[in-house]
Amino acid sequence: MTAHQSGKTLPDTTGKDVPHGPGIPGLRGRPVTSSPPRVSPPATPPPAARTVRRAWRGVLAAVAALCVLGPAGAGLWDRLDEGGFAVTGSPSERVEERAAALGAGTPDLVLRVEAGEGGVDAPRTAAAARALTDRLRREPGVRGVAGYWDSGHPGLRSRDGTAAVVTADLAGSESDRARSAADLAPRYARTAPPLRVSATGSAWTRAQATAYSRADLIRAELIAGPVVLALLAFAFRSLLAALLPTAVALLASVAALAGLHGLSYLTPVSTFAVNLVAALGFGLAVDYGLFLLNRYQEERAHGAAHDEAVRTMLRTAGRAVGASAATVTAALCVLLVFPVPFLRSMALAGALVTVLAAVSARLLVPVLLTVRTGGAAPRTRPPGDSPRWRRLAVAVTRRPVLAGGLCSLVLAALMLPGAHARFGLIDERVLPRSAEAHAVADRLRADFGFHPDRQLRVVLPDVRDGVALDDYARRLSALPGASRVDTALGGYEDGRPTWRPRATAPPLRGTVAVVTGRGDPQGAEAAALLADVRRLPAPGAAAVTGPALRFEEITSALRDHLPPAGGLLCGVTLVMLIGCTRSLLIPVKALAMAFLSLTAGCGALVLVFQDGWSPTAHFATVAALDSTIPLLMFCVAFGLCVDYEIFLISRIREEYLRTGDNTRAVITGIARTGRVFTLAACAVAVAMAALATSRVSLLQQLGVGLAVAVLVDATLVRGVLVPAFLRLTGRANWWPSGPAVPPAPDA
Repeated sequence: MTAHQSGKTLPDTTGKDVPHGPGIPGLRGRPVTSSPPRVSPPATPPPAARTVRRAWRGVLAAVAALCVLGPAGAGLWDRLDEGGFAVTGSPSERVEERAAALGAGTPDLVLRVEAGEGGVDAPRTAAAARALTDRLRREPGVRGVAGYWDSGHPGLRSRDGTAAVVTADLAGSESDRARSAADLAPRYARTAPPLRVSATGSAWTRAQATAYSRADLIRAELIAGPVVLALLAFAFRSLLAALLPTAVALLASVAALAGLHGLSYLTPVSTFAVNLVAALGFGLAVDYGLFLLNRYQEERAHGAAHDEAVRTMLRTAGRAVGASAATVTAALCVLLVFPVPFLRSMALAGALVTVLAAVSARLLVPVLLTVRTGGAAPRTRPPGDSPRWRRLAVAVTRRPVLAGGLCSLVLAALMLPGAHARFGLIDERVLPRSAEAHAVADRLRADFGFHPDRQLRVVLPDVRDGVALDDYARRLSALPGASRVDTALGGYEDGRPTWRPRATAPPLRGTVAVVTGRGDPQGAEAAALLADVRRLPAPGAAAVTGPALRFEEITSALRDHLPPAGGLLCGVTLVMLIGCTRSLLIPVKALAMAFLSLTAGCGALVLVFQDGWSPTAHFATVAALDSTIPLLMFCVAFGLCVDYEIFLISRIREEYLRTGDNTRAVITGIARTGRVFTLAACAVAVAMAALATSRVSLLQQLGVGLAVAVLVDATLVRGVLVPAFLRLTGRANWWPSGPAVPPAPDA
């Protein structure tokens, strides 16, 4: 029997005893066997010249694509939709059209006309104002004009008599009306002397929001691009390595803008979709490029040749990129369930840029790696193996209950503010206070009895009798929540007439009664007034429209479609995660963890925008968050959180299948992905924080909510809560697939 067969210990050439038989992990030395000694593999040869030439052709193709796609997206702004916040086919829209046909539509453009010496009733001022009103009435796109100097309506005159109001009802879609307002408001402000004219109204608000978002997009990209590039260069200690994910982001963003241009010919695309595409596309493309690059460098550090490293990268991280993009796309497409054009537009735009980011990363990263590396020597240490993250993972897995409990308390504290969130509709307060539409609306509220945002319009198509209309208006004005009622016959308050128009009213062939409420149009008092107006018997058929009804419609639509949308989101995500992880427990855990990250983001929104706990005056305090933003933020952040889950669990599962040791797999997976997750989350957070620099409150809310949700998910959730959970659940994590190899020895 040989020494090898007997398992005896023989000295090696260094004089140290070496155990024979099966090697024991962790012990130094090498057993003496009858097989020939291992020969170190030769140095990794550089890629063949033909491969490099093909890679350069790929780079030139990408440059050519940029040259073609850039101009293709140039005309996008002229095709964007500047509305889309009402429920599709809602009764309020149909009634609004009927009110406009009767000459009493909701004013789209409101001009505040400040008089010169002598006040609004001075002869010279009145003559100039009537000329302005007549000129506005003849403008293309204007289908109705009303003003103080025509009607004598006291609500259109300021309390001090120094200013009055002229309103215009504009024709066409919301985008058509916004473009008309963008033309009319500046022009009338320049050509009105001796009068001083300023503007507000829903159409001018949308026009200014579009102008701000367009300028903010350029500034956001100028901020996000250099900051992310510097972050990646610092992390990789190489500008060339940092440029690779940035190049992927550039290609994906340009392609997405060109794709949006094409999409605008098929369906309305919101003007805010461009800002979302730029921020989300940049963040995702950097993430995907970063994950691929990290895995390639790790394979090279372990001695793999270039071609083998690329194949492994695409088989592992590349597969995770595809699964991640599919999950993010599915999460965004859930928004198509809601009958709100704005949400559907953002869903399509986000899905488009997500797919393009994944495709760009998978196509461009291998090409750029081939060009960049050539025959470069492999790195000596896997770049993703972070000692800090390894120490954290070891500490968490040693005391999973304590670590998970403390992390849960922190997350609960972040979630609490969301419990008192209030939601509303977009109005001029979405703009900064310095914006003309916002500033003029504030002055109208302070100086006038004119509150178009509080008005309900009651369309009475069958009214022919002035006596019946007078009686109905008296009863309307006596309702508890009504401050005033205006009709073709004049105004009423508390059941009594208060003023009569200067001109004799034409014969009635249908008319509109305008009821002005006392409180917030999106509050309980306005809802009660709406219910009272509906119940009050009218002279013939009656239909109601107004901001209170639109708020009721969108609230009901979102509430009614939320359960099927949530069920669809959870179902699709579970199926995709089960396919990726071959586990039943981990997908359920992923949904719960994503929910925690999202509620933390919602809590941050309430703290910053609703409660006013803002570190900067840039974020204006609002009475209520826009109803659509939490839904949009939820779906985008959900996709991003599951995105990180896929990359993390894929790596942990890979280690588990290799070793069969759950705890070791968790520690190794965290150690090798923690650093890259931090970088990826910071890249997305920077892109979203750049979005939050916008002067439009709606974009600010989206940027802050997403940045907080992503950072919380990549640090607290992925760094502490997930490893604690995986440690406690042990082998049950991987049921029913189980390990591919027997468990490793405990040595």
